[in-house]
Amino acid sequence: VLERRRDDGQRLRRPRRGLAEAFSDSPWSHRDRLETLRFLGLARMNRYVYSPKDDDWRRDYSEQDLNRFKQLLRAAEENFVRFVYAVRPGISISYSSDEDAAALIRKLETMAALGARCFAIRFDDAPANLQNGEDRARFKTLASAQAHLINLVYERLKQSGADFELYVAPAVTASAQVVADYLKDLGAAIPQDVLFFHLTAAPGGQAGAWGA
Repeated sequence: VLERRRDDGQRLRRPRRGLAEAFSDSPWSHRDRLETLRFLGLARMNRYVYSPKDDDWRRDYSEQDLNRFKQLLRAAEENFVRFVYAVRPGISISYSSDEDAAALIRKLETMAALGARCFAIRFDDAPANLQNGEDRARFKTLASAQAHLINLVYERLKQSGADFELYVAPAVTASAQVVADYLKDLGAAIPQDVLFFHLTAAPGGQAGAWGA
C-alpha cells in the first residue's frame, strides 16, 4: 500500500479497502457489479473502483449507461461503499494536449453530475516514459507531465464545490530507484490530499484487492 504523508511525517490513517474491477477478458455485467457492491457492504469493505479496460475515456456515455451508473451509485450508498470512478488514459493520452485534458475532465464531470464524489486516474497500465515529441518538449519527466494532468483535474473538481476524493495509481517501472524518484517527484507536485493507491491482482485478472 502506498501512503501519502503529511509534512510532519505522520501517516494519513484513513483506512480504505475494497475491490477494483479491472478485467482483461469479458466485462462484468451490470448485475455482477450490483452484487459486488452488496458483497462489499457485507464484508465491511468501503471502496469499489470502477475501472474496466474497455471503457474508452474519450467516449460519451449513452442514456442507458448513465441510468446504470445511477443504479450503481445508489447501491454503493445503500451498502456504505464509496463508488470510485476511474479513468485509464493509457498510451493514448498526450499530457501536453488541452483537448485530451478537457475530454478526461468532461468524463469525470459527467459522473460528478450523477452524484459520484470519488475519482481515480490510473497510470499503472500506461507507458513508463513520455511517448510523443510534444510531451518530451514540454515536460522534463513523466512525473511532471502526470502532475500537470492531475492538478488540472483536481482544480476542476475543487471548483465544483463538491466534497470529493481523488486517487492516483502511479506508473509502474522496472527500476526500484526510478520508482522512488518518480513517486517523490510526483508526490511533491500534487496536492497533499490526492492519494496514491495500488492494486493487487486477483486470479484470472478480473478484479484486484485495493488499498490506499
